[in-house]
Amino acid sequence: MHNDDFPHDLCVLERGWLSSNSLLMLGQTPTLVDTGHVSHAPQLQQLLKHHLSEQSLTRVINTHLHSDHCGANALLQHIYPDVHIGIAPGQWGEVENWDLMQALHAGIGQSCPPFAAKEVLQPGTEICIHQRVWQIHAAPGHDHDAILLFAPEEGILVSGDAFWENGFGVVFAELEKEDGFTQVRQTLNMIEGLNPSWVVPGHGRLFSQVKDCLTQAYRKLDYFERHPHAHARYAVKVLIKFK
Repeated sequence: MHNDDFPHDLCVLERGWLSSNSLLMLGQTPTLVDTGHVSHAPQLQQLLKHHLSEQSLTRVINTHLHSDHCGANALLQHIYPDVHIGIAPGQWGEVENWDLMQALHAGIGQSCPPFAAKEVLQPGTEICIHQRVWQIHAAPGHDHDAILLFAPEEGILVSGDAFWENGFGVVFAELEKEDGFTQVRQTLNMIEGLNPSWVVPGHGRLFSQVKDCLTQAYRKLDYFERHPHAHARYAVKVLIKFK
């Protein structure tokens, strides 16, 4: 399956490691999934201007609220005052009380300008964007409050950091001596059950060799479960690079 077969109304904006990918859904109500890191917000603004021309951005959806996925929310809310930001229910209280959100980000060396959310994206429900139905699924593991989006008719998965071409994101719960690997496995099992044809990951390129990548993710998870210190070392490297 070639990238040319991917729907042309969906634009994957892939940037460097610091920022998450963004998925721009073109149409009458342009929608953006994840906005990247605050340092790349001006670049995102220019990319949107290029793709949208005179249109306004209508909606932002966040798979989760790590600062590399929602760092440009505030700028976009300033540029597009009517933009509708949707988040998972787990951190609604923190977004309404930004001091709590600041504390969460500070705990892992991140920062994010405050923004206002307008919609709860409830797992187990569906949203329709440009006549395409997206299922909302809970995707705990990397972030226990994370969600992912799946368009069943075309088999398109927007996975955030729950599933990458080479694995998945740091499992932060494990760094706090809480169980996180179990949730990662449950999420991978769920993704396997969805049987997607395409995956738009939180970082890295769009990919379609999903079964092979799932096998690799399971192997990585098996290794981390047997060697939790290896996961801790991996997490420290990631956080140092991020900082």
